[in-house]
This record gives sequence, structure tokens and C-alpha cells, in this order.
Amino acid sequence: MNEKNLKPRTATAAVLHAFLSVAGFGLVQAFPQQMRKLMQALLSQMVPKLDTSNPVRNAATISLQQWLHVSLANLQQYGRFQEPKGRNMPDTQESDAQQQQVHNEDYHA
Repeated sequence: MNEKNLKPRTATAAVLHAFLSVAGFGLVQAFPQQMRKLMQALLSQMVPKLDTSNPVRNAATISLQQWLHVSLANLQQYGRFQEPKGRNMPDTQESDAQQQQVHNEDYHA
């Protein structure tokens, strides 16, 4: 039986970008060499096959491609990715405490 790999789906670029931008940091910490190889394979093998038939799909492909280039450069230069925003949340929520204080001041004024 002769099986072919399926072409990437229309949402592949957006889904890959969302996944890698969140999980990439942890994956690079656990598997630095494998992630480098995976990202290089995505750039050379997957990105050229992605659907760019309309502006939204083209933008998703460009975003993924740029993220891969920047992340590979960071990995090459620093040996790691930039930590994603919101990864280390504070133990306390100061904004909630501040909101409560403002509410109390407004109530007692």
C-alpha cells in the first residue's frame, strides 16, 4: 500500500504557532537538540507547503515563519528561548487587592 503524507490543513500555521509559542520554552529546556532539529524541519519542510491562498492564512504562515527564525536565532545565540509572558504568575494578585482597596475607599467616601 502506497501512503502519502497529507498536506497541511488550513489552520496548521496558526495551530503550530500557538502551540510552539506556549510550549516551546519548556520543550527546549527538556529537549534542546530535538527541538532545534524539529524547528529546522518545520522551516524547511512544512512552511513551504502551508496554505497562503488568502490574507489570513498568509499572515499565519508569516507569523509562524518569523517565530521559528527568531526562536532558532535565540536558541543558537543563547541556548534557550525567551520565556513566554505570563509563565511565572505572582503568588498574590495585587490587582485584586488594589481593586478592593479602591472599592472600599469609594464606598466609605
